[in-house]
Order: sequence, then structure tokens, then C-alpha cells
Amino acid sequence: MMKRIAVVGLAVCLLAAAVEVSAQNVSIHGVIYDAASGEPLSSAGVFIVGTTFGATTDLDGKFSIFDVPPGMYDIKVSCQGYSTKTLTGLNVVAEIPFELNVRLEKQKAGEGQSLSTYAIDDVVVSAEHVLSTDAAILSARMRAATIGDGISRQQIARSPDAASGDALKRITGLSVVDDKYVFVRGVTDRYNLTTLNGTQVTSTDTDEDKKSFAFDLVPASLMANSVVIKTATPDLPGDFSGGLVEINTLEFPTERVVNVVLGASYTTNTTGKSVRVPTRGGTDWLGIDDGTRALPTGLSGNALAKALPNNWGTGDDTALPAGKVAISLGNRNTFGQQELGYIASLTYGAGNEIRDFHQAPTRYGSTTPYEKFDGTRYQWGVRWGAIANLNYKLSGRHKFSFKNTYNRVAKETVRESNGFDETGGQDLLRQDIEWDERFVYVGQLGGDHDFPIGRGLEIDWNLNYTTSNASEPDRKRIEYKHLALDQAYSMQQNYRSWTELQEDARSGRLDFSQKLWADLKLKVGYLYHQRERAYDIDSYYSELASFIPGKTYPAFELPLLPIDEIFDPDNYGVIDSSAWWSQAGYNGPANGWNFKTESPFTGEYTAESKLHAYYAMADWRFYVFGEAFRVTGGARFEDWNQQVVTKNAGAAPAPSEIDTTDVLPSVNLTYMFNEKTNLRFAYYKSVNRPEFREMSNVLYYNFKDGYFVIGNPKLARAVIDNYDFRAEWFPAPGDVIAASVFYKKLEDAIEVSLIDSPTRPVRSWFNAPQGVNYGYELEMRKSLGFLGRYGQNTSVMANYTNVHSEVEYPAVEVVEGGGTKDVLVKRPIQGQAPYMVNLGLFYAEPRIATMVSLLYNRIGRRLDIVADFAEMNVYQEPRNQMDLAITHGIGRFKTKFTISNLLSEDDVYTSGEEQNINRVWAGVKQYSLSLSFDF
Repeated sequence: MMKRIAVVGLAVCLLAAAVEVSAQNVSIHGVIYDAASGEPLSSAGVFIVGTTFGATTDLDGKFSIFDVPPGMYDIKVSCQGYSTKTLTGLNVVAEIPFELNVRLEKQKAGEGQSLSTYAIDDVVVSAEHVLSTDAAILSARMRAATIGDGISRQQIARSPDAASGDALKRITGLSVVDDKYVFVRGVTDRYNLTTLNGTQVTSTDTDEDKKSFAFDLVPASLMANSVVIKTATPDLPGDFSGGLVEINTLEFPTERVVNVVLGASYTTNTTGKSVRVPTRGGTDWLGIDDGTRALPTGLSGNALAKALPNNWGTGDDTALPAGKVAISLGNRNTFGQQELGYIASLTYGAGNEIRDFHQAPTRYGSTTPYEKFDGTRYQWGVRWGAIANLNYKLSGRHKFSFKNTYNRVAKETVRESNGFDETGGQDLLRQDIEWDERFVYVGQLGGDHDFPIGRGLEIDWNLNYTTSNASEPDRKRIEYKHLALDQAYSMQQNYRSWTELQEDARSGRLDFSQKLWADLKLKVGYLYHQRERAYDIDSYYSELASFIPGKTYPAFELPLLPIDEIFDPDNYGVIDSSAWWSQAGYNGPANGWNFKTESPFTGEYTAESKLHAYYAMADWRFYVFGEAFRVTGGARFEDWNQQVVTKNAGAAPAPSEIDTTDVLPSVNLTYMFNEKTNLRFAYYKSVNRPEFREMSNVLYYNFKDGYFVIGNPKLARAVIDNYDFRAEWFPAPGDVIAASVFYKKLEDAIEVSLIDSPTRPVRSWFNAPQGVNYGYELEMRKSLGFLGRYGQNTSVMANYTNVHSEVEYPAVEVVEGGGTKDVLVKRPIQGQAPYMVNLGLFYAEPRIATMVSLLYNRIGRRLDIVADFAEMNVYQEPRNQMDLAITHGIGRFKTKFTISNLLSEDDVYTSGEEQNINRVWAGVKQYSLSLSFDF
């Protein structure tokens, strides 16, 4: 039902935008703040002097004045209890929206007046355009009760970032792993939480569950901004420790918007090259399998094999340049005191990538790889997303919103490689074919209400529905070994699987906020969040029938057939082989392939989690000896239950359950040293809970890394104490200099482990008894205006994070004279990088509407996978990444040229402190050109 409503909403938005007519008049919009506290002021009046134009601010302090003719104006801003400001010299230019953010000072008591009587000052100042959304992000950060960072749409627009994960790595303390998982302050994605427009979302991968959202799902072009909250308040979720990543998509325009973007990209080692292409379906371009790869139902054994397509072969094609298109439509309409706003946006992109790779993993006690392969990965991917948001303001006191976000990603992968396994002397050929498609839909209905009860009662509520799916249909691997005697290759391994994951989540939140007096606000609330998931994997392999003397002969020729013939449907079951065996004097039938279930890799699980959260908090601004302070704190009570029931092939259902209640206190103290400087301290307790997949012991074969993956039903939730301190200075709009220190103490930390086994290592999860994570962050964003004319158009960005972590975990140590003993071993937390660096240089030349951005990113040697033995630990080595973006405007046109990964360095993983090569992915460079047009 929600999907149908979303489709109808999108259609309405598109139709409304299509009939809009252009106008020369523009809108004036902005926010009115309390100068001391930074709080937005509701019910403030904003009037254009000498005209009938005016507006009143809403709950968020926002106002909009529409259809203002071009001209020079003065604006008067007033609010009860505040000094009135008259802003002069506003030059309103046709078709250019005007943004105006104003801070009002509280009125002061005059001489001879009582404290309840206020003088009325009329302060006249000059106003100017406030167009920098970077400044808006920093302004919000300065006023926030918590410690956090963010990235604006402006900075996203001047970078080459294609997905939200690419953009997030520019934020202080953040790194991005596998192009989609965000690590905060050196801890893995599992210690972070993500909300999309305020609704909690998680990953939908089939191989290993991720607490973090897969950020490659959201195109960067749909982002309005992203904020990373690094300390907690009681009204925020209790299960994040590194950071709460808030992704906000485009919402409501200040005036009519019709924008189209077209782009193309050239990728080194890919564009114009020959690519391997498997059998495709008719809707692959949408990231949706049309049934070409589906598993037939109601069949088993050889009957199932005969019904499956023989699509093991691949063809050759030429990689075209990658392309993208984006369309955005939106507007606001007013009806007296009422206002209706909408925005709809659609973005689509697709392209190829070819990357060479090398794999050489080792086992404990050996420096010789148990397998060594070199090969090429051919990958084609599509990413598209849509938003359709409606906003209705009944008056300045009541607002309703209906937001819809849909994102889909699909990747087609062919890996071809050759090498040796640990038996030695056998030349092996491998081919993997994978199709991975994922989507997430988030629907949100919410309201904000302000009632004139006491000093103001605010009620906020929302209802959310999220559905996501991940599917890997018809995933295949085949391996041939070289027969030295006759120079032929014979098949020795094959595998074919179908995996499906479906998750639905529902949540609701109700908050009450009441001002007891001007500087104290109380807030209480309740949240309910329920998730349900179904996961299923069916795995098969083809095996030759056994040779039975005197009865039948196995078809020995079958393993020697080419890859596009070996698994032909006619080769399953008893086949006529009289011609094959005539020379041997045998004219009877021979046995072909038998299609069998790969039991260890076949299974399913169902899961459900329920969370009830109750919270109470106070936000108090007070003075001590004339110095301004703000304290925000309270407690959150969370009652959580999670059940996972696993059923492996041939086994009885195995349930696993965790049921906990936690009281999570938090406090944020801000000393407002002056109007531009904050000193902050924060403490909060948080938890880290196992995900569904981590509690299920269904086995999965990860082709990419060569590992098996299995869950641990005995996992427990972790508890973390978090301490933070930050000093931040905002010398000018858009500028900041900040330093932070953080310390985290972890109990029962959940980590990923690599367990040795006779066949190949197994990746799983376990609890480390104790751990700590601490470090510091340095950040600077600064305009170089002090250098003169060109310095005024230049700004720099730099941030550095240094992290140290340590966990204790049980291990077995061999003692002298034989025997073993149990010991506690210390090492860094899995996933931790010792440092992260981001640098940026931005130059804008307004006379020719040109901007140049040069961005640099590097992370230290990161512990990617923890093994039973230190020699098997896998590390990701440091890599320098540099990106260039140049934008140029010509009237309503804007062109953008980018180069991603200028240095084109390889992505290298090593094992142990000796840094033995584990795997290497060749670096690629991408050149992109896009054209944007505003209608």
C-alpha cells in the first residue's frame, strides 16, 4: 500500500511541476535565531517595509515571502521580547532566490524600569545574501546540543562523489570501506547507526549482515546534507557509539525548480576495452532480474538441472562510457496562511569497471599461500533512486509531511582467474558469475505541532515503514584443473546458489516538549521499532555418477567439455553413450551428471526484533558568574528482544534469542565562551547489538575473498561508555577550527574473526571481553580572504584523526616442554585505522562562475579481519586518493568536470606484521563530464 501511495505521490508531483509557468518574481526565505542560544524563533514577524509582503516564522524559525518583484528593499524583523532589526539595502534580483538568516538580541531592561519591562530598540543593520550552505551546516553545528560534524550539499556538488558513501569520507573521523560502509573514529560500521530522513535503516547484504547502511545505495545528487552526531542525547537511538549518520535527502525548494543533469565518464583500463558478459535479462538495466536467473519451483535433482538454463558461458562486448541522468522538479504554493510544497527527483547511472586482482592468502604456521590466483574482475553496475516529498503547513504552528525515498543498486560480476591451490603443481582456472541486486524504500508520515500552552507545548510524531531486499540469483563458480599428460583441463569443482533476503520494518515515535521558562525545556517521548526478516539460500553442485563394474560406465568425457557445454541439460541422468564407448567394446548407457544439494551451504532463517524505548531529557541554558552554559541530558530506557530461528538442510530448527533491558544515561555540557567559541564535554552509555545474520549459523561461500561466512548463535550485546571533549571556534561564517578528544570503554565488544579450517578460513563473529578506543581529532575550514583579492575566493579544509584501540581476547599459547595454556591477548579493535586525513582546496571565481576543488584522502593501515592467529590477520594498507572537480556556469547551464582517484593507486591487503600480500586490487582512474540545465 505504501508503495502505491508513493507512486501516486510521485505522479502528482510530476504533473504539478509540468503545468508550472515561469515567473520573474522571486522568494525571500531564511531562518530567525536567538542570538545568544542559537535557537530558532517561532512566531517572529518578517515584513518588507512599505509593502504588503510579509511572513511569520514556523516551528523551526523558517519563513518564506513569495512572489516578490525585483527591486531594492528594507526588511523589518521583530519578535516578542527581542529587539527589532531593520535590514537595509536588500537587492532582490529576478529569478535568483534570496536567503536571509537573522539573529535577534533579547531586549534589555532600561534604567528605572522593572525586570518585567523592556525597552524597545530598533537596530538598523545592512543585509546581504547568505548563500553558503557550508555556513548553514556550521551554524547548525555551533547551536547543536551534541558534538557532531557534517557535509553540505554545496560541498557534495563541488566534489566528484557519486554515492553518499563517497561524500561521507570527507567528514572528520570518517572512513569508507568497500565503497559503501562508513567507519567512525576507527571503529567498524557495526558501532554506527544510520537514519534516512530520520528513519533508521540498515544494510541488506546477503553474505554478512551490516549494522551500517550500505551507502552506495543513495546517489549523492539526492542528498541535501549529511550530519554525523558523535555524542548522544536521550531522544536519539541508544545503539550507536562511533556516530549516528543522518542522511537528509532533498526536501522543499524555495521556488519553482526544474533541473536536468546529463553526464558521462571515461574509466582507465575499462572504457573501450573488451568485457566479459554473461547471459542477461531484459530488465537488467533497471537493476531487476526478470526471471532469467530464477530458480524453478517444485523441482529437485536432475529434473531441476534440466529445467535450468545452461548459462555458464560468457561473451565479449565493448565497455561504453558510463552515463548518468538526473531530473528534479519542485515548487511551493501558498493559500493564505497555508502552504504546500513538493519536490520529486529521479537519478540514474550505469557503467562498467575492469579491475585486475591478485590473491595469495596464507594459513597459520606457513608463509606459503594456500591458494594463489591472478585474474580480472569485469563488473557492470546500475544505481538509481527517486524521492517524492510533500510538505503541508496548516499555519505557522502546524506542519505535516509525507516523504518517500526509493533507491536500487545492482551489480553484475564476472571474475576469471588462474593459479594454484595448496596441493601444488596443479594449474587451475576459475570463473565466477554473480548478480547482486538490492533496494530500499522508506516511507514517512509525520507532523510537528506548536500549541500556545504555558510557554509553548510542542508535539512531534512520525510513522515509518521501510522495506528492503537483497537477492543473488544463480551465483556460479566453476574450476578446471590442468591435466599435464594430455594438456587438457578437467573440471574439478562447481557450485551454484540462489540467495534471497527480505526485510520489513515499522516504527513510530511520539515526542512532547514543554518550555518551563525561557531557558529550560523538558522533553519526553516513546519509540517503537519492529524488524522482520526472511533469508534463504539454496546451493547445488553437479557430480558424476559412481563407476559400478559390470553395470554402467561414468561419462569420463564430461569434465573435459568446454564451459558452455559441460552442464547442458542433456548431460544429466542416464545418457546414451554408445558412440563414446564403442572403441572400448561397450555399447550400454553411461551415467552423466547428478544434480545434488550442497547441504552445508543450504539453509534459511527467520528473524524478528522489537524495541520499546522511553526517554526523558532536559535542555537548560544558565549562567554562572556571567558565563553562559548549556546542559542537555537525561536517560533512555530500552527494552529489546531479538529472535533468530535457523534451519539448515537436514537439520531441526535452531532458535537463538537475546532479551535485554538497558538504562542509558547521557549528558552534554557546553560552555559558550563567547558567541563564536564553544567548549563541550559529553558522556553517554550505549549498546551494540548483534544483527540477524550474525546470530544464524547458515554457511555462505564468499567468492570475492575466498572465505566461508557463518554466524554465532551465542553472541551477546556489547555495552560502551563514551567520553568526549571538544573545543571549537567559528571565526567567520563558513569557517571553523576545532580539536576533539574521545575515549570509549567497551565490554563484550562484537568483532569479526577469521577461523582456520582444513578447507578454507571461516569468517564469523565473537565477543571480546574488554576493550578501549581513544584518540583525537583536529579540524580546520578557513577562507583565505586575508591574503587579498584572490584569497577571498579561496578556502581550505583539513582534518586529521588519530585513533588507538586495544581489546583483550582469549587465546591458546604453546608453553615450553609441550602443552598449552589459556591467555588473554591484546591487539587493536577489528576494523580500526590508526589515522585518517582529509585535505581540500577550493577556489571560486565569481566573475566567470567557475569553481575548482582539489580533495585528498588517506587512512592508515587498517585491521580488516581478525584471525585466530596474528599471522593470519588481514590489514588494508594505506592508499592515497586525490580527486579534482571543476565547475563552470553559463547562464542557466552548468558544466562539471571531475577526475576521481588521480593517483590511481592499488588497493592492497596484507597478512600479519610481515605484510605478506593477501590480495591486491588494481587502481582505476575516472574522468567525468556532466551538464546541468535549469528550466
